[in-house]
Amino acid sequence: MGSSMAQADGIFARCPVCVYNMAISICGMTCAQNQSLFMEAHNDTYENQQFVAEVDFRIDDDSVKAVYDSCAGIQHTQTGRPAMDLACGAYNAKTCDHRKWYNFMGDPSLSDYVPFPINYQYLNESSDEVRLILPAKNCTEALEGSYACSCVDCSASCPYMDPPHG
Repeated sequence: MGSSMAQADGIFARCPVCVYNMAISICGMTCAQNQSLFMEAHNDTYENQQFVAEVDFRIDDDSVKAVYDSCAGIQHTQTGRPAMDLACGAYNAKTCDHRKWYNFMGDPSLSDYVPFPINYQYLNESSDEVRLILPAKNCTEALEGSYACSCVDCSASCPYMDPPHG
């Protein structure tokens, strides 16, 4: 998880809430005590050793959208381009959405950092299936000891002003 977060931090560091939201998403998949309720591993065998071949991961669609929304506006400092141009695989920031981003992060044929396929199943409240619901924060929120995302990276952080009258 550390290397995944270091990579995310390198792209999204300008907005600590985005990195936090990504961390709770990754931790929910790897550390949650109740993960058997929303994840199913499919195993295979190689040389008499069993391994995880792929995972079905039921996750709340609104939670995934909230994580994406907290990251979508971030500008990458080194390139001056939207961070999603780097983080969404074949899609750029304009064509990426929350599902495309998560699907990219779960597809080993598109990313060398994915050890096995993660088949995201995006569910909402109308589903009877148990799904992971993430307590994602908005990019306007500050983490304890940190700051909210800037107006440049989170349009919701920009102060609202009435249009000038002329």
